[in-house]
Amino acid sequence: MVAILAQADGKVGYDIYATVNDSNASSSFGWSHHTTILSYNLVGSIKGDGNSSQYIKINGFDNINLKENTHTKSGRLKEDKRLSIASQINSISIDEDVTDNPEAYRVAINESMPSSLLNVEQITYRGEGIYKRNSYTNNNDEIATDYQAKKFSENSAFLGIYRNAFILAEVTPGRVDNFLGENYSTVFQVSSDSDLYSGFKFNHLII
Repeated sequence: MVAILAQADGKVGYDIYATVNDSNASSSFGWSHHTTILSYNLVGSIKGDGNSSQYIKINGFDNINLKENTHTKSGRLKEDKRLSIASQINSISIDEDVTDNPEAYRVAINESMPSSLLNVEQITYRGEGIYKRNSYTNNNDEIATDYQAKKFSENSAFLGIYRNAFILAEVTPGRVDNFLGENYSTVFQVSSDSDLYSGFKFNHLII
C-alpha cells in the first residue's frame, strides 16, 4: 500500500515583513503562517501471507509530518490502521503600528488556525523478517521508531495538534524584541515486542 498526501496549492494564511532603519542601523522582522483547509480520514486493515511493502508520507502539513516505511519478507501479517488529518481557519487578527518618523514598527498577531494529525496502528507479524520505521514531527517535536524482527507486535498512537498563536514584535533600527507564542501539543503512546531490534528516539528542538 502506498499513500502520499502532498499539500495542495490552495493555501490560505498571511505573511508580514518589516524593516526599520536609520543612518546607523537596520533591523527586520518577518512572520508567516499558511495552511490548507481540509479533512481526511482513512480506516483500513491488512491480513495475509507473503511479502509486503507499505509507504506513507505526509509532508508540509502545517509543520506536522508523518513518514512510515514497512517491508516484510515471507510471513504472516495483520495490521489495523486509522489515519485522520484536519485543518481549518477560525480567525486571524493582525494589529500593526508604525510611528510617524518611522522609527519603530510594532505588530500583534492573534490567530486561530488549528490543525491535527492522528495515526493509530496495531500490527502483528511472524515470518522471515520485517523492517519497520516510523517518524513523526510536530513543529519542534521529533519522534522516531525503528524495528527489525521475525516475531513482532506493536500498538501505537500519535496525535499532533497545532491550536493557535499569539505573536508580538517591536522593531527599531538597532533591535528586534519579540514574543513567539505558538500553542501546540504532541502525544505518543507505544507498546511493542520485537525479537531482534527495537529503537526509539524523541527530540525537542529549542530555537
